[in-house]
This record gives sequence, C-alpha cells and structure tokens, in this order.
Amino acid sequence: MQSIKSHDYFKIYQNQLNQKSSNEQYYSKIPFNTKILVFFAFVLIFRITILVRKRPVEDFAVIDDFAMIEIVAVGLTILFLFFSSNLKEVVNYLSKSSAKVLLIYCIVSIVSSLWSPIAGYTFFRAVQVASQLLVVFVVLYEFKSFSSAEQFVLRAGSLLMVINLLGQFKLVKYDFSFAGLHSNTYSNSAAMIFCYCFHEYFESSGKDRKRFRNYGLFNLLGIVIGTSATSNIATLISIFFARFIFYKKISIGMLSLTMLVIIITVLFSQNILNREVSDIILAGKDPHSVRTMSGRMHIWTTYIEVAKERLILGHGFAITTRIGALRVNTAHNVSLAIALDLGIAGLFLFLWGGLRLVRESIQPGPQPMRGRLGALSVFIAAFIACQSTPFIATHWHAPNAVFALFLALHTLYLRSPALAASSSSTPIGLRRERFVRDVWSRRFRKPLSSQKKLHDSSLIR
Repeated sequence: MQSIKSHDYFKIYQNQLNQKSSNEQYYSKIPFNTKILVFFAFVLIFRITILVRKRPVEDFAVIDDFAMIEIVAVGLTILFLFFSSNLKEVVNYLSKSSAKVLLIYCIVSIVSSLWSPIAGYTFFRAVQVASQLLVVFVVLYEFKSFSSAEQFVLRAGSLLMVINLLGQFKLVKYDFSFAGLHSNTYSNSAAMIFCYCFHEYFESSGKDRKRFRNYGLFNLLGIVIGTSATSNIATLISIFFARFIFYKKISIGMLSLTMLVIIITVLFSQNILNREVSDIILAGKDPHSVRTMSGRMHIWTTYIEVAKERLILGHGFAITTRIGALRVNTAHNVSLAIALDLGIAGLFLFLWGGLRLVRESIQPGPQPMRGRLGALSVFIAAFIACQSTPFIATHWHAPNAVFALFLALHTLYLRSPALAASSSSTPIGLRRERFVRDVWSRRFRKPLSSQKKLHDSSLIR
C-alpha cells in the first residue's frame, strides 16, 4: 500500500481550503426527494408543537382532523423513504455504529404493539419514531461534506427550538412571561445546541467561529427563557466535563475557571449563595420544590409499581402514561419511561447503545477532529436532561429530532468506519493509516460514497 506522509496531508489540506469557497455551494445541494422528506419532517413537528388542541385525556387515541395530519405526514414520509436511493446505504452505516441499537429499539417498540393495551396507538407511535429517525439519517447522508452537514444540523436544530418555543407561547395564550414560557422541551434543545457551539467555538476560527458564536448565543437565550433547572444543570455539567473526558486533562483556562468557582463558594456565605447562584441554576425554584422534584417523586413512585407489573417486556411503547389512574405526558425519567414501555429488554438496549456511543465518542485517534468534542458535549447534556424530561427512545418531539440530528452527524461524519471495520489481526500501523485517511477525507470534503470506495479499495490492496 502506498504510504502518505504528514507533510503531503498538509499540502492537500491547503489546496482543499483554497477550493472551499468555490465548492461550498455544490456540496450543500441535496436532491429534491430529500427536500420533500425534510418538509414532511417539519410538518410533523409543526403539528405536534403548534397545532395542539385541548381535549379530554381519555380521548388521546381518537383520530380527529389534527391526528389525520399527523398520520398523513408519517405515511407520506414512509412512502418517500422507500424511493430514497440511499436508504440501503444509510441502514448499512447504522448497522456498524451505536445508532443501530436505537434502530433495534424502534423495531422492538413496533413489535410491542402485540402486547400493548391499545395496539394501534403503540404501533403508530413506534413507526412514527422509526421513520423520522431514518429521515434524519437520510437527509444528513445526502450532504457531501461535514461542514455543510454541520451547518444544516445547527440551522435545523435552532429552527426546531424556535418552533417548540412558539408552541409553548401559543399554549399559554401568548403570555410573554418567564413563568408562562417555562418548559423542559425547547430549553433542552437549546442546551444541546449551545453545548456543541460552546466547545467548537474555541476549536475553530474565522467564519466557522463566528457561526458557532451566533448559534451559541441564540440558543443560550432559549435556555434562559426556558427557566428549566434540568437544562441549566445539564448544560453546566456538560461544559465542565466534556473536555476533561475527551482529552483526559483539564486546560489551564478550565482549571482557572473551576478554581474561581471554588473561591467564590468559600468566600460567600451560604445564604448569599442560595439567593444568587441557586436561583439562577435552579431557575428560581423554592427549596421544597427542589426536594420533591416538582411533584416528580409522586410520579416516579407510582410508575415504578406499574413497571413491576410487566418487568421483562413492559406494557408497550408510549402507552403506559396515557392510561390508568395517573395520566401524564411523560414519566419524567428516561430509565423509568423505558422500563414502562419495554421493560428490562428496553433498558438493556438503552444501556448497550449508550455505552457504545460513549466508546465511539471518546475513541482516541491519531489527530484531533473538528466536531467530536462538541458532539460528546451534546450527548452528555442529553443523557443528563433525560433524567427529568425523556427525549431519547420516547415518542417523537422537537428535542428528539435535535438529538437525532447530532447522532446522525456523529455516526455519518465523526465516527471512523475505517477503524471500526478493521479486524484485530490488522497491523496497528495499517489500521492507523486507514484511520488517518478516513479522517482527512472527511475534512477534505469528500462524499461519503467516495470514502466507502476508498476504504474498500484499501482492503483489496
């Protein structure tokens, strides 16, 4: 195999940078059929978020005009997915990554309609999640470069956050107040986007740095308006620990910031700290509300007993909290929600997928790669936020779509198929060279299909 020296990579990289401006428009184009998929995906989010209606809780499964819009959108989405020429290739990428576990989870959720008390409702919700997840991956696959795919993720994610915010604004009858706009939904979307932009801002320069600054500040505003203690805590933990986990060390700036926080904590009295800092982090909640988790303790206690009734396979996807004496929109904890839906089998899949995702995110490479630190920060924030308001492996909503966008970006552009496909018997030097070539091909804006051919040819040689 012909070896490529590091200084040759530098020359190629400089040439690619010179061609960046002329090629950006070409690489950003996606086929018309894929644009249709994007349209239906946003129609579905618009229906779920904006076109909401108040009706008796016992009528949640009644098919009215609003429900028909949702059904038609999902049906047309599935139809256009079948016409997608890249669906098979996307599923192939999924099958080699941690995202395949989420796809398996969707399949098991569809099967759970067989033992669900309302089979039709469970079947539709599971198919809805599976189809939308595939749409996100197909759309991200169509972009020919990481840069254009990343820009789409930030733009689409921010738009989803705004749509969710407008839905909350409509729900409170256009009462523009922090109390009325309080939410754990759009604020979680904003938290994920902000965490990505925060880390990538310091790793970039020029126009990229300006873009991360603008998207970061915009979504920081969403976090502030949402007044969600969960989003605030998830954001802070993610910002502080993502860099340490990724690089296995703390920079001087991060260490200085940590020391500053410790000094402030020591110098100021507990009363002042409670009035100032905790009011910001916990969004002004009183101590009793924090201790009782804003009523969540009662929900958790109740549904833990319900989960024990069908411990192995659960009660069926997205149905348990809608029936019974206690009816709520969510179980307010991702582990409990999964236990209710798919039991121990679902929890096993969730743990398996989570561990694989962490392993992929922190997998050491021969050189740093743009986007990996930001993506890891997103996943940390998401898993923490899900302990209060689940949006992973649950019914489809705007935060689910935002998480799926970053998961697709990680799977298709940041994870290394070359390294993952290499067998343990392959010499270390050869595996490293393949990984370097894969990383640089992504940064040099080559299409995914070209990368796959390059990898296949390297195996032949």
